[in-house]
This record gives sequence, structure tokens and C-alpha cells, in this order.
Amino acid sequence: MGTSVRNLGDPHDNHNLGSRLRALAARTPSGSQSGAPHITINLDEDAAATAPPEVALHLTRIAVEALTNALKYAEATEILIRLQFFERAHLQDGLELTVTDNGRGFDVEVSGKHGFGLTGMRERIQQLRGTLFINAKPGLGATITATVPLSTQTP
Repeated sequence: MGTSVRNLGDPHDNHNLGSRLRALAARTPSGSQSGAPHITINLDEDAAATAPPEVALHLTRIAVEALTNALKYAEATEILIRLQFFERAHLQDGLELTVTDNGRGFDVEVSGKHGFGLTGMRERIQQLRGTLFINAKPGLGATITATVPLSTQTP
């Protein structure tokens, strides 16, 4: 499928993270088009509204890259984008963005270290002092989870 990041539209036209993610999903070829995956978006609107502009920008770009990978390489038929608050023991409160697909998956030890898109995701999450977790296995799809603290204070 010849979809690229450029074809996904500009998600920067609104600084609210929820609006950006909804626009991204709407601009991505989806199940109504022949051969396109079905995209589900599950947003906690309160979480989306709390994201500062820099966080919204970087999380949107991570979502763009995850969607691009799912469309271009994974041949996914189902994609889920989820944004929610997270609260974990001994960690700061923050936001968690998850993009899951049921595509081909990949070997994280091989592709996960050298892929340009995954490298870009890691660089963006580091700028936000967050974490990026990639769970993928050949034949079993992939889940990209980005967590970002809402406070720059240490716990």
C-alpha cells in the first residue's frame, strides 16, 4: 500500500492532542476503502486536554510513524489508537499513547534497533523524558506504547 507520512495530512493544525489524533485517524486510509485497515480510536478526552503543546506534537508524530509502519510494512487489517492517563507506583502521573496493529509484526531485536521510524520515536520520547515500549513478534502484530510524565519533577 503506497501510503506515506506525507499522505496522512498535517496533524499540527490544532494543538489539542485529541483533535490531532482524531484528524490523523480520519485522514488515514481506513476500512471503508478497499484493502485498508479498520482504525479504532479510544481517547480519554481529559487526558488529551492536559497534554502541553510540545507533548501533543511529539505524541502525534509518534502516532503518525506507528500508523505509517502499520500501513506500509505490516499490512495490518486492524489498528487501535488509545490515549489515557497512567498512574503507577513510584512513577509520575502522565499520558500513555498506544498504537496496536494486527499486522505482520517484526523482530524487535533486528528491526527495532535500526529502523528510521522507530529511532525517531525513541528520540522524540527521550525529549519528553518518557519511555517507549515496543512489543512485536513476527506474525503477531505490534504494539507501540509511549508514556510521558505530565510533570518534569522527579518522584
